[in-house]
Amino acid sequence: MVKKVGGKKPPVSAGTGKVESTKSVQTGKVSDVGDVRGAEKQAKSSRVRRPTRPMTAEEREHLFKLIHEEADKMFGANGLPQSQRATVENAVKQTVDASIVEEDD
Repeated sequence: MVKKVGGKKPPVSAGTGKVESTKSVQTGKVSDVGDVRGAEKQAKSSRVRRPTRPMTAEEREHLFKLIHEEADKMFGANGLPQSQRATVENAVKQTVDASIVEEDD
């Protein structure tokens, strides 16, 4: 059901012509930071991070094939145009390539 729009003016509210003045904001008190000390070394950590090993050429090629397969899944036939898909895929490959730890010779 649709209601007809009449020529009546909307009711005027009483508070639109009056602006209230600003009020001060209450802030909390910050304690002194003089007693703050630096971090201390712990005796032993339960989780030890091992260094990343270099990636071989075969592993790199396999990773790039996986990236291509995931791009097929994500973009498929109805996804991005081929030029945009190639741009995204190459950007991911460049990012991965830049993050690979190379062996020191």
